[in-house]
Amino acid sequence: MITFDQLWDLIKADPILQETPESLIQLIRPNMNLGYSDAGVLQHEYKMPVGKVIPILEENIDRLGKLRNRRHDQWPDVYSEWEDEPYEDSRSGRSTVEGTLREMKQDRFSTPLGLTEFPQHLEQRRITRHGSGRPVAWTPWQQALAPEVLEAAIRHEAANDSKEWMTVGHGAPTLDGNVAQMSVLPGMGGQGIGSHMLGTMAQTYGRAGDDTYSPEAYGMWNKLGRKMTEGGYGRRMAINRKPWRDNGKWDTDHVIRRKNQEGDMIYQRPVMGGSYFEEPSKWQLKGTKWGAPQMHPYRFEQIYRRKGDKTNPELHGTYPLELRYEGEEHNPISDLKTYVTPMGALGAGGFFHESAVPLKRLKDFSEKNPESRIAQLVGRTTSVTLKVDGYEEGLHL
Repeated sequence: MITFDQLWDLIKADPILQETPESLIQLIRPNMNLGYSDAGVLQHEYKMPVGKVIPILEENIDRLGKLRNRRHDQWPDVYSEWEDEPYEDSRSGRSTVEGTLREMKQDRFSTPLGLTEFPQHLEQRRITRHGSGRPVAWTPWQQALAPEVLEAAIRHEAANDSKEWMTVGHGAPTLDGNVAQMSVLPGMGGQGIGSHMLGTMAQTYGRAGDDTYSPEAYGMWNKLGRKMTEGGYGRRMAINRKPWRDNGKWDTDHVIRRKNQEGDMIYQRPVMGGSYFEEPSKWQLKGTKWGAPQMHPYRFEQIYRRKGDKTNPELHGTYPLELRYEGEEHNPISDLKTYVTPMGALGAGGFFHESAVPLKRLKDFSEKNPESRIAQLVGRTTSVTLKVDGYEEGLHL
């Protein structure tokens, strides 16, 4: 007979995200570009067998084609009052899309996947982080690039087999849970991959937050936060910043912090309309014919408590919008199978050999933050390495 306590344990063991894309796994490996990246020492890659990816791409291409959304090549030119020469509508992102498509077609001769192998590189081109041009909204970006991604996936399958892994998502958080970058392969949207990416990072590092959010990320954070704390309780917490001059006006904002019934999952969100927390304007979200939409229109600075402030001390160091997990279970939010690059010898000393920067930073962070989630996980690292589906499994998170 099952007692109530046993039944409660069974219920609590179910992950928050019940629907998992078929065959999706997570691979955690070192960030080999530490000197050139603002991300953390580890990178999270989300992979599926290419044979599972192709039908999803085909279905999504058909769905995207039916949307009432202007593609990059369907925007009419615009004219100024003073010149007769036409201009590209800034909302179309036409030059960015066409440049990326040319690059993808050229890269197909180097490897079957080419640029498609790296979702994070495609995302950097979409937001024009390291180049010129105008950023592109997510839906028309998928509409334009998904057919090229499908061709790359078919080449990848033909060169290998249908069980060969393909990266469909990428995340790069710091060890204290600042999500520096998240990206999903164009054409793979709507599968729940982004939610699982966010959930696995929150449960690995103890929290997931940032100071800038795209509209898609802002919605995903809030949607997952509501799921994590469903049936729980919340409270309003004040942020009161001391004025810079005497007799000045105090800057006041509020956040709502919710917890689940067990108290180990926390969802914190800003209350819009205060001194700094404001809803983005329509032109920031949609753009105008002379200005592209902003890729990260939601901006909330990390909360710090200066001397003289009347800010709730519990908020110090947190992000106005963040998810946090303080429990002991390994997979409370997402039950994705997770494989970690082995900590021991692999080739010339292994990716995590003692003199390597990733391992040193992991150890330093764990020593300075012994109560952190990452320190708990590093402390449970096993020396046993098991090969699963072509990957070496070391630490199972």
